[in-house]
Amino acid sequence: MLGLLGLPNDTTMEGRSFHIIEERIGRIIRELTDETLLENLIEEARLSMENQSDFDTWKRSIDPTIATAPFLPKERYPRINCCSDMAWQQKGSGHTHNSPSGHSLMFGHHTRKPLVYQVKSKLCNYCSAFKKRNPNVDVPPHDCCKNHDGSSNQMEPDSCLELIVSLCDKFECVVNLLCCDDDSSVRAHCRWSNEVFLANNPPGTKLPLVKKKVGKNKGELQERPDKGKLPQQTPEPFFVADPNHRRKQLTGELIAWQKRKWIRSSQ
Repeated sequence: MLGLLGLPNDTTMEGRSFHIIEERIGRIIRELTDETLLENLIEEARLSMENQSDFDTWKRSIDPTIATAPFLPKERYPRINCCSDMAWQQKGSGHTHNSPSGHSLMFGHHTRKPLVYQVKSKLCNYCSAFKKRNPNVDVPPHDCCKNHDGSSNQMEPDSCLELIVSLCDKFECVVNLLCCDDDSSVRAHCRWSNEVFLANNPPGTKLPLVKKKVGKNKGELQERPDKGKLPQQTPEPFFVADPNHRRKQLTGELIAWQKRKWIRSSQ
């Protein structure tokens, strides 16, 4: 492409120069992205809040340029409704979870624009290349992109949890309704633990009951699994199902059922 445009360094750009340029402009692109997402969040909060005075106070409280920002009580934080999903750069058929990176976004209900994002990566090219050349030397300080260990499938619940906490702690926004797919790990991790749930509710409150999904007693009620990782100071969101994901899941099950029926009839 550079050669067709008549630009210099067309033969050496990919090997070395492109990575240098990418490192220089990457920070600027991220800063511009953060500014754009903050504008979207402010617009979403304005449409979600009925009290204009509370909105003006909240907007000033998250402005980093104001030295003495006003204080807004947590019960008057903007309560926004969001939808969340994650995509992987190498997910394959959906049964393999070996993608080295993925990105997660939350979209506002009113604006239908992205509000916050999270990028997860299990690899850093700089770290890998340096370790190959210097196996016994510590990697020097750099803009490392590796921020996840473990399965790629775990990226989605981790990212969703971090986005909910970030909205509350950094931007003073409470996620009221969260529309996501039926991934049980996302819903389990983005709740309080049983201990925190009892601590945040009046004495005598019992743990919520959920149905067993597998086993001999499938369908019976039991106390919800204690897998919540949401901090005590962050309110729990209410989860609603994504109709597109459920439609896709139902279609897959119907196709599988039709194939089994055709196989039986052919036998």
